[in-house]
Amino acid sequence: MKGAILLLSTALSIGASRGRHATARAGALESDVRVAGGMGSRTGRREGLGGSNGGYLSCPDGAHKAVRKVDIVIPTFERDLCSTMVQAKSLGQFVDRGAFGKVIYVWASITTPFEEFRDDYNDIQTHLNGLPSEFYSIHEFFAKVAEHDASTGASSIAPRILAEINNHTETEPYEGLNGWQLQQIVKLEASKLVFSEYYLVLDAKNWLMEPLALADILDECNRSLYAPYNGALPRDHRFWFEASKKALGVQVNEDGVQGGVPLSITPITIHTQTAVEMINLLHTRGSSVTEAIDHGATEFMLYMSFLLSDESRRARVSAVSPRAVRSTTLWKNSLESLLKSGEALDKMEAHFRGEEEPQVSGSRSRFCAWGNCKFVSLQSGVTKMIQDLGGEAETLGHELMSFVHRRLNISTVRDVCVEHHNSIAHLPKSLESPIQSYFNTERAPQSVLILQLENRVRGHVPYANRVNRVYAERHELMRFKNSSEFMDDAFERYPPYWAKVQVMVEESLRAKEDFIVMLDSDAVVSDHAYRFDQLRLFDDPNVLLAAAADPYWNAYPLRMTLNAGVVVARNNDEGKALLREWLGLYEKNQHGAKVWKRDVARNVWSCDGCSWGGPMYEQGSLNQLFHADGQKRIAGAEMLLLGNPHLESAYFVNHYMGSPWDKRVETLQGILTKYGAPLDDSEAKAWVKARKTELEAKTLAAADAQPA
Repeated sequence: MKGAILLLSTALSIGASRGRHATARAGALESDVRVAGGMGSRTGRREGLGGSNGGYLSCPDGAHKAVRKVDIVIPTFERDLCSTMVQAKSLGQFVDRGAFGKVIYVWASITTPFEEFRDDYNDIQTHLNGLPSEFYSIHEFFAKVAEHDASTGASSIAPRILAEINNHTETEPYEGLNGWQLQQIVKLEASKLVFSEYYLVLDAKNWLMEPLALADILDECNRSLYAPYNGALPRDHRFWFEASKKALGVQVNEDGVQGGVPLSITPITIHTQTAVEMINLLHTRGSSVTEAIDHGATEFMLYMSFLLSDESRRARVSAVSPRAVRSTTLWKNSLESLLKSGEALDKMEAHFRGEEEPQVSGSRSRFCAWGNCKFVSLQSGVTKMIQDLGGEAETLGHELMSFVHRRLNISTVRDVCVEHHNSIAHLPKSLESPIQSYFNTERAPQSVLILQLENRVRGHVPYANRVNRVYAERHELMRFKNSSEFMDDAFERYPPYWAKVQVMVEESLRAKEDFIVMLDSDAVVSDHAYRFDQLRLFDDPNVLLAAAADPYWNAYPLRMTLNAGVVVARNNDEGKALLREWLGLYEKNQHGAKVWKRDVARNVWSCDGCSWGGPMYEQGSLNQLFHADGQKRIAGAEMLLLGNPHLESAYFVNHYMGSPWDKRVETLQGILTKYGAPLDDSEAKAWVKARKTELEAKTLAAADAQPA
């Protein structure tokens, strides 16, 4: 991940034994304190433990007689800023102000400066609708952790992380913690900075759908509620559980725990002092949260292992309850598995309508129908996957999102992000200069090879291919090739993001053309009057490669970031060398460990812990080169010239990232009609079917070739 924002509610209490901020706690307003049985629907009294006979609560010794407002901790990152805004709107709408404290955002990205996203925090504050909030950069956060640890004499991981932050530069790949690990560390180390007895941890994808009160997370004795997993832990969670117990040196019998062990997922309510004690135990064992997570533990399994290893501790601060916050998440990987088994639509429908509680993801005991959940979550990429299914699945997906829209009283999720700087709606709509000024038409035409690579066969792809082929055929010294016409085995050797770089390298060695252009499957030449080889960017002979400014990361003034969806390269010796240098970063940036893995049977590549668009991806690596060489060999083009994301406008090249599939087809057919080459729908469907068959055959052949 590229980074993370952590929503931390600062009312979290550290506990009297920590010996800090005692004065601040003593001066807390009475309105910030909740006495057991004295808020909302809670009844009874903590005093006079008379049991059920006298109508009094019988709470364990050591249970909190009173708690301050509970704070909320939510990790997110650049790519999830829109989700964070939707979540902020849900919190602003449904959170009980009398029970919950501040929401604090901590920018947990080392590779991307928080300053580039400060305006987004202002938008999030607006959506919180008056909920108190604060924001820390990752440097500020760990500086405070270091300050706390120094004041208590505790061992600390903060100096190491601060050193890594200070030593990191934009031109060198970051070799430290990945985004997921960093988020986990922040979630636990946050226990040292908050003031309430408990804090609620969420992820950015958790959207609140109903009013959230203290009774949803604490019982009548002010103990945190949790819902155990009903059955043997899934494989990944069991591995994390075992690794966490080993790191802590504790014994917890999964079968012997009352009700079972919860999964390592959000939402979870953490007892602040217990988290601090757990971190201290790791240090006494010569370890740390960082080291434990690096060896397979997770933040929540560390916490739960420590909590459950001592029965008296567990009884004081936690309680098993079916009343624990009910939530559900539809995970991309789970949906992919259901698609493979052919059960996706039935499972989705049963889930959404509440007819059953299928194991799409999450705990059975926590699983709930969408209309009956406190929190619902869609992992990034799931909505696109549902849309790609088409037919009934797409209809169900629209119904599902309509439910979210109704609950949050919004027209669409995109509307919530309309003020967000990464929103296409707020990108420039017109070029800074007349289109003709970007081309040197006095320069004699040179030869151009246009390549279009796609490993995902979607309905718009045959139309995009046709548009680009028609463009090439209209011009002399141009030719066009799509995936069926060059090396498809690049997908077997490289992830699809890197396969296009590999194809450019190999085609450059055999092609005689002066320029090579690589287009993503959603990129087209929308105005056929102009030529790539006559771009004024190449008036400078030192410029070997050009790409458009990325529309999502260039609303910020600090630096230009390129998008790798449209790349134009000189095919001379220097240009070939630059392409090889770019491809070489695939190996270099893996730091000796092959983080990209291919599931041959499913023909799916995955990158564990990688930051989206970071150095493990072709786009992040291109930007490494771009920023490192002073922008001499690589030129950044105006976004609307080589990567216009708007469906309604056409200057030269459009890159329709993030736009609806049906609207893409409509727009592309309009371009084809303009140039007298419309594509018949039946022909497009036949192309898609043939291409899918071709890719499936290659996948089966690759799987058969694997050793038994």
